[in-house]
Amino acid sequence: MAARELQPLQPIKFYTYAISGLFRSKPAPPDVIEKTDRIFTLLERHLEGQRFLAAAHPTLADIAIYSYTALVDEGRISLEPYPNLRAWLARVEALPRFVPVRRSRLPELQQAAR
Repeated sequence: MAARELQPLQPIKFYTYAISGLFRSKPAPPDVIEKTDRIFTLLERHLEGQRFLAAAHPTLADIAIYSYTALVDEGRISLEPYPNLRAWLARVEALPRFVPVRRSRLPELQQAAR
């Protein structure tokens, strides 16, 4: 899947919408879970056979999408069905000078991430 195929979805804007609905103390609405699954499925397929999102090396695309993806467990969504996405997260986290994303300080979200 070519990077240009991601453009019609406007991934960052859509991602922000889909994931932002998850960071509440109540469960994510079914439509947000469905949209998140569609995005993750798209990314999962896109990452087949490639190390990073837009090139053979990390780019701004990886940085832009990383934080939303890394925090999805706080929204009670599992990355278990997405092995390519999990491997990509590990590659980003292994980059030199990587700085982890801050986790929520809200007790209910810290507990949900466990």
